[in-house]
Parts: sequence; structure tokens; C-alpha cells
Amino acid sequence: MPDPKFSAVQYYNYPVTDENMTGSSVSGDTELYYSLMCGLAARNAYKRFFERLLTVRDNKVVLFHSVYGNDRTATTGHSK
Repeated sequence: MPDPKFSAVQYYNYPVTDENMTGSSVSGDTELYYSLMCGLAARNAYKRFFERLLTVRDNKVVLFHSVYGNDRTATTGHSK
């Protein structure tokens, strides 16, 4: 299900793959994980993401979100 959109938020989409992999099985798939970190699309996406981070002013907030799952963004899904 898509995330809700908020009017006061700027959205940037930096896909790390060249294709839609939602629902793909990734357990034990070394080649897939390598492409998510080191593939050409991934390198370009991470470069653009870090360049964007360098332009964020001190009073702004950044949220990094993965459409594929919380294991790539280090979120646990647990509330405090």
C-alpha cells in the first residue's frame, strides 16, 4: 500500500534497482544484495541521496524510507 502524501513535504525517489522487485524473495540471494548495494542504479541512487543530504539546512528533517522492507533502512517496526 502506498505511503500517504503530505503537501508540505518534498519527495525524492532514488531507486536502487532498474526494475520493480516488490515481493521478491531475497533470503540467501547474494547477487541481489550485491546489486542493491553496488549495482549501477544503486550507486547512482546513493550518490544522489547523499548529495541531497549535503544540501539540507540545519532546521530541516530527512526521512529515508525503503519500499522493499525495513531490513534495508534499519527500522525495527517496534514502538517505544
